[in-house]
Amino acid sequence: MKKTVLAVCDSDKRYVERLQEYLRNNLKLSFEIISFTESSKLKEYSNDSAVSLLIITDREFEKEGRAFFEEAVRNIIVLKDDEVVPEKVKDDVRYVSRLCPASEIVKQVIGICTERAEDFIGLTADKQAVKRKVIGLFTPISGCGQTSLALSLGEKISKKGRSILISFESFSKLRALREGDSDEDLTDLMYFAECSPDSFGLYLERMLIRRDGLDIVPPPVTAAQLKEIKAENVRNLLELLCEKGGYEYILLDIKEYPEGFADILSMCDIVYTIIGESAEDQQKIAMYNQFLIENDYDLILERTVKCSPLVKKIPQAKKQSINALIDRGREVLELGT
Repeated sequence: MKKTVLAVCDSDKRYVERLQEYLRNNLKLSFEIISFTESSKLKEYSNDSAVSLLIITDREFEKEGRAFFEEAVRNIIVLKDDEVVPEKVKDDVRYVSRLCPASEIVKQVIGICTERAEDFIGLTADKQAVKRKVIGLFTPISGCGQTSLALSLGEKISKKGRSILISFESFSKLRALREGDSDEDLTDLMYFAECSPDSFGLYLERMLIRRDGLDIVPPPVTAAQLKEIKAENVRNLLELLCEKGGYEYILLDIKEYPEGFADILSMCDIVYTIIGESAEDQQKIAMYNQFLIENDYDLILERTVKCSPLVKKIPQAKKQSINALIDRGREVLELGT
């Protein structure tokens, strides 16, 4: 398969090595990353091999002649030595301050890849072949801390394998975790999954929230948006998250009722259900169980692990609760020791 090359060039060897290492660890795309400390060597390489995206300092860009690089490379990020950068001069050249955080460079790379996807055919999320495990969280009881449980469980499981959390909750607190001004969310990801599956991994990387090793898809704002999501959309999304994203663990935090929510729960290998303690809570759980039985969803009950709300404000007790839940699902999730 043809490799998609990202080249980095700067005469400062230490800076190049640090940037290259950061890109390898944080740019979750299948680039072959090659670094150069001499623009002349980069020029020689470009004569014989295709470079899909170039990150180069301004002085090296000018040293060998910007006209050559603009002709040889379709997409270029030029690193300026000061904080003041010019507006984008051409569609294929962007300017970024060399003093900015490396995370901003990653953001720019992802932006180019998604805006000009035709230049990055074959580029996918960097992954290995994995066996997907889907972890569902659902309870008919409201205000019981299910999202907090999903986050804690996801962060713990992410230490064992690449994990992602998808929340079906309107006006979710998870939206507050995102950085920047992007407003893309789960409904946009569903659209990309249906209409542009080949570039799905690029769009996913652009919108993800990352927290303690766990990837999070920003949830939609309103319940009306969630109700437009159907079980077949979720099934397609799960396949792409595994094939294009390389996710081993996918957590579904189901709060609202998307169409076919029981069918979505049926896709889960294990379902964590908070049962509460009051008589009202127990009545809701009984009604939920009865619904599953009467509609031939007994398999969901067989895969259900019942649990209590997480203990609040006591970190050690909370940690013990999460470990206990993972222990109860260890055989199903194949988490090992």
